[in-house]
Amino acid sequence: MSLIKVSDMDHVTFYVSNLEESIKFYSEVFGFEVKEDHRSDDSPWAIIGLSGKAYLCLYQNGVVDNENNTIMHWGFHIDTSDIDELSTSLQEKGVKVRDFPGAQNKVVDYGISDSIYVEDPDGYSIELSTVCGGGLN
Repeated sequence: MSLIKVSDMDHVTFYVSNLEESIKFYSEVFGFEVKEDHRSDDSPWAIIGLSGKAYLCLYQNGVVDNENNTIMHWGFHIDTSDIDELSTSLQEKGVKVRDFPGAQNKVVDYGISDSIYVEDPDGYSIELSTVCGGGLN
């Protein structure tokens, strides 16, 4: 028996080099809204997201060192009928979609699920998956 019963993933907190640029990226690409705004603080930060779905807490640090970053990526389950079309559309809009060996149009086929990996302005990798948890139970 576990000590804690987890019901959902609440949020991910990480440093960004430019808070305004990151808010713009997550708003335009994912439709995230600013939920808590502390851009005027001495150490600016904001919570952005989709109510009841996903939240990100972004702290402006000025310098992000992805060489020594321990986060490989985080993932979002996405609702799309055509991930190949989504990959093309994101690339046309200037979003960096990572390339993988053997991937068709940068779409990785995991059998039960397909994924693409995009990068935010600081180079953080975000997996966009067609099946939540890759179909794990």
